[in-house]
Amino acid sequence: MISKWTREASRFVLEDRWIRVRADRCTGGGGQVIDPYYVICASDWVSILPMTNDGKVLVIEEYHHGGGVVAPGLPGGGIEAGEDPATAAERELLEETGYRPSQLLAVGSAYANWGNQDNLIHYFVALGCERTGEQSLDANDEIEVRHERVEDILQPGFFKQSFHLANILLGLPHLQRSAGWQPAPGGESITARGMRGGDKPSGKAEPLPPGNIRRRDGPVRLTLDGLIVALSFHPARGAG
Repeated sequence: MISKWTREASRFVLEDRWIRVRADRCTGGGGQVIDPYYVICASDWVSILPMTNDGKVLVIEEYHHGGGVVAPGLPGGGIEAGEDPATAAERELLEETGYRPSQLLAVGSAYANWGNQDNLIHYFVALGCERTGEQSLDANDEIEVRHERVEDILQPGFFKQSFHLANILLGLPHLQRSAGWQPAPGGESITARGMRGGDKPSGKAEPLPPGNIRRRDGPVRLTLDGLIVALSFHPARGAG
């Protein structure tokens, strides 16, 4: 049986308003000593998948200094002291986009990085988003809000942040309804790299062209470029 480590002692080696790093002295189940083991201590986060009434996804584009890239992502941020996750999600969405949802759905929680962080990410889907005001950004933030088609954000490489991909996965049933797709059992398997079930790898990744899923007559099973869960879709009747 796998046993938890026992934390014998802890000390903070870095602590300011932005980050807290804890050094632990632990004893493993076999008696081995692990010293130090560093843990980043942070408040829980929220991530929001926002959709408008016309079936578009609100995507924000900004600079991410850790990765050194300007890239699209989903709204989100840290939960403030005394704040519940749903309140934080609505606040972050409004601050970063100026939009409010008619319905906010909690779709799950998961560790940000359980190897060396202690916080959870709480995932939400925001439905019926409408603009009610202007963005309220921090001094260092510069965020552009875009309206994207569902089939475009599902293309491989569109999102490069792992927990945004998790939010997409947890929100897939809502994305399919927003895009006019209906679940269907079985069907021809097509991955996000454009390979049909039974095909041999060509060694070259070919993304599906935008709109490909809607144009097919039969059900399609879509996998998000390596994510372990695949859902089946076929176009809803009347969806062009």
